[in-house]
Amino acid sequence: MLSRALAIEIEGIARDAGVEIVGFGDMRSALPPDFHHLPLGISLGVVHPAARSLRQFPGWSPTEDVERALCDHRDRHAQAVLDTALRRLAEYLRAHGYRYFCCPPDVDPMESPFTALVTRRFSHKAAATCAGVGWVGRHGLLNHPTFGPHVTFATLVTNAPLEAAEPVLESACGSCHSCVDACPAGAISGRPWSRDDGMARLVDVELCRQMLAKNAAVNGRWFCGRCALVCARARSCADAGVPCSREEK
Repeated sequence: MLSRALAIEIEGIARDAGVEIVGFGDMRSALPPDFHHLPLGISLGVVHPAARSLRQFPGWSPTEDVERALCDHRDRHAQAVLDTALRRLAEYLRAHGYRYFCCPPDVDPMESPFTALVTRRFSHKAAATCAGVGWVGRHGLLNHPTFGPHVTFATLVTNAPLEAAEPVLESACGSCHSCVDACPAGAISGRPWSRDDGMARLVDVELCRQMLAKNAAVNGRWFCGRCALVCARARSCADAGVPCSREEK
C-alpha cells in the first residue's frame, strides 16, 4: 500500500508541473556502481508541441517551421517543465526521508558543460525502457509508443520503495525502415534494438557527426534530425491507417 500511495503522490506532483509521461523502473542494471544505492528510476517525459500537431492531423504535410522543430530535439519549454518537476520531486522525497539524485534533460554541452557531464553518467533511454514507457528505434533514439522520438526526458533515481513496471526488452519498430532510408549520411545500420545488444552497431556515430558538421557549415546549426522527422510521420500515419502525404528526399 505504501508503494502505491507513494507512486500516486509522485505522479501527481510531476503532472502538476506539466509532465505528461511518468514511469517507474528498476535501474540497477543501468546505473554506475556508485549509484546502486538508488535503484529505482523515475522517468519523466514532456511531448514536443510539434509532435502533437503531427498526431492531430495524420497525413498532413507539416510547414517548414514545424519540420524544423521536429528535426531539432531541443525543446526549451520541456526542459523548463522537467527542471521544475525534478525540483518539486526532490523536495518531496527529501521531506519524507528518501535519498535521490536528479538527472536533468539532455542539454547542449556547449551551453551547459557541467550539466552535460552529469547526464553522461545516466541514460534517459535506459531509464525509460526500464520503466516500460518506450524502446530504442533503429535510429538510436528513444521511441514513445504514441509520440515516437519527440519526447524530452529527465530521470530521477531514488531509494524510495516504488514498484517497478515491466521493462521493454526489444524494439517495436517492426518492419519500418523509414529512418534508415532517410538518413543523408547512411549512418543507421538498420539493426533492431534489444536490451541484450544495447546500443551496439545501431548508428555510426562518426558518419552522423560528419553530417552534423556539414549542416553547421551551411546554416550554422549543429543538427540534422531527418530520422526523427520521418519516424514521427511514419508512426502517425501508420497508427491512423493513412498513407503519408510526402516522400522523404
